[in-house]
Amino acid sequence: MSRPIPFEFQKFGNLTLVTLDSRFADYDFKPVMQNGKMMMQIPEKTIKDCRNIDGCVYFHLGRVSDRVMVDLIEKFQKLKVEKGWKPGKGLVVPDNKFII
Repeated sequence: MSRPIPFEFQKFGNLTLVTLDSRFADYDFKPVMQNGKMMMQIPEKTIKDCRNIDGCVYFHLGRVSDRVMVDLIEKFQKLKVEKGWKPGKGLVVPDNKFII
């Protein structure tokens, strides 16, 4: 079964922040009730710093293995060079329009 895999990225000078299988809005503070008190909490995330390789820092919601991160990073890098892809539209895997 295929499902959309969203990728978003933002450039800050020579650094690029990339979300894998999530959106930047997913990383905002969320209000949670903890011990009867309302608190703001940041969602758990996995970060892979590849600034020395491709100038990107990658984020994924929750804890995921390095294998999952590398697979999604490879898909993002291949998709980024495709002419028909528009950022924020997501990707349906498998999709015949793109060679991944």
